[in-house]
Amino acid sequence: SIAITLPAVLLAYEFCMGAGSTRWARLKPLLPYHLGYWLLGAAYLLLIQQLLRAALDSPVRTLDVQIWTQLKALVFYAKLSAMPVGLNVEHQFAAATTPAHTAVLLSALVLISAIWAAWRGVSRGASFWLLWVGLSLAPTLLVPLNVLVNEHRLYLPVAALALLGGRAWAGLGSRCALRYALAAGLILFGVLSFQRNAFWENELSLWQDAVAKSPRMPRAQVHLGNALRQLGQLPGARAAYEAALDLDADHRAARTNLGNLYYEAAATDSSGARQFYLRAAQHYQQVLDVDPTYREALNNLGGVFEVLGRAEEAMAVYGRALAAHPNFAPAYFNLGQLKIRENDFAAGIGFLKRGVELEPTASSYFELGNAYVRQQDLEQAARAYRQACRLDGREVSYFYNLGEVLLGLGQRQLEAGDESGALQTWGGARRRFLQVVDLDPDYRGAQLRLRQLRERLP
Repeated sequence: SIAITLPAVLLAYEFCMGAGSTRWARLKPLLPYHLGYWLLGAAYLLLIQQLLRAALDSPVRTLDVQIWTQLKALVFYAKLSAMPVGLNVEHQFAAATTPAHTAVLLSALVLISAIWAAWRGVSRGASFWLLWVGLSLAPTLLVPLNVLVNEHRLYLPVAALALLGGRAWAGLGSRCALRYALAAGLILFGVLSFQRNAFWENELSLWQDAVAKSPRMPRAQVHLGNALRQLGQLPGARAAYEAALDLDADHRAARTNLGNLYYEAAATDSSGARQFYLRAAQHYQQVLDVDPTYREALNNLGGVFEVLGRAEEAMAVYGRALAAHPNFAPAYFNLGQLKIRENDFAAGIGFLKRGVELEPTASSYFELGNAYVRQQDLEQAARAYRQACRLDGREVSYFYNLGEVLLGLGQRQLEAGDESGALQTWGGARRRFLQVVDLDPDYRGAQLRLRQLRERLP
C-alpha cells in the first residue's frame, strides 16, 4: 500500500534530476521504461479493489477529519524521525474533528514553514528526496484507516531521509566537526533501536509497553488481552477487555473477545455452562446492536445458539453472517456441520465444500471427509482425507480416518466380487495405519486394525 508510490517516485526522480529546460526532453524517452511499474501498480489496485472500495465508500472518518488529523500526524512523524524516543506500536493519538483545533493550526504553520524553507533553500537534487517522503506517505494521508498513526508508515520516508543525509555527509569536509556530531547521533540511534528490540520479543511485552505508554487507547488494551488469553492468563485478559470497554463501550473486538472468554469458560465448567453461554450471547448481541453485520459476533452467537440446542436460531444467525460476508469461511463450516447434524446432508456438504474452497486447510478437508462418511459416500470421504493428510502429515486422526474409510471401501469391493481390488485397497489402509503407529506408537485403534489386516492380507 505504500510501495505502490514507486512509479510516482521514479517520475519525480527523473524530473528533479534533470537540468532546467531539458527536464521533459530527458524524461520523455524514459517513460516506456516506467510503464511496467505503472502496470504493476494498476494490477495491484485491481486486486484490492473490493477492499479499496470499502475503505472509500464507507470510510472510518470523513475526508475533512482525515485531513485535519493527518496534518497533526505529519508533524508527529517528523518528531519521531528526528527524535526516535517513546516509540510505541500504538501511539496515543486522537483524531482532529475541526481545523480550529490548536494542534491542527500549529501543525499547519509548521508544515507551511517547512515547505517554504525547502522551496527557498533546498537544491533541485535534494528536493527529490523530500518529494519521496511526501509521495510515500500519500496513501495513508488520503485514505482513512482505523489506525491514525503508525511507525511502519515511516519506513520508506525514513529511507529517503537517510539517503539525503548520506548526500549531506558526503558533502562535508573530512575534518568538519558536524561529521563527528552526525556520527555520534547515528551511534545513539543504534543504541535506541537495540533497546527497542526487547519490547518486540513477544506479543505480551509489546502490548504491555503499548498500554503503559498509551493507557487511553482501547486497541492496545484489546491486543494485551489477546496476548494474555493466549498464555492462559484469563483474569488478566478479562481485565484488559473490560478496560478497553471502559474507554469505548462500543468497541466491537473488545466486547466480542470478552464474550469469547465466557464461551470458552462454559467448556471447562459444566455446572455453570449454561450461564456462561448466556453471558457470551449477551455480549455478542450488544456488539450486533452497534454493528448488525459484525461477522465474528454473528458467527459466535450462532455457536452459542447451537450448543444451547436452538438449531433454527443458529442457522438464521449463520445465514445473516453469510448474507453480509459471502466469503466468510468459518460461517460456511459451522452452518455446514450443523446441517449435517440435522441430517440435511446435501445442504451441509454444499456449505462445507464452499468453506473448503475459501480456506483449503487440512482441518477443513478433514471435516468435509467426516461429512461424506455420515452420508456413506466413502469414495469422496477418502479423497477429502487424502488431501488433509497431504496438507498435514503429523495429525494421526487424518491418517486413521482415511484407513477406516479404505477398510470400508475394500469390504464393498469384496462383496461385489472384486477380491484383487479389495486386497489392494486394504493394502492402502494398512499403510495408513502404519503411519498412525509411526506418529503415535500407543494408538490402540490402529494397532487393532493392523492385527485384523494381517489375517486378511497375504
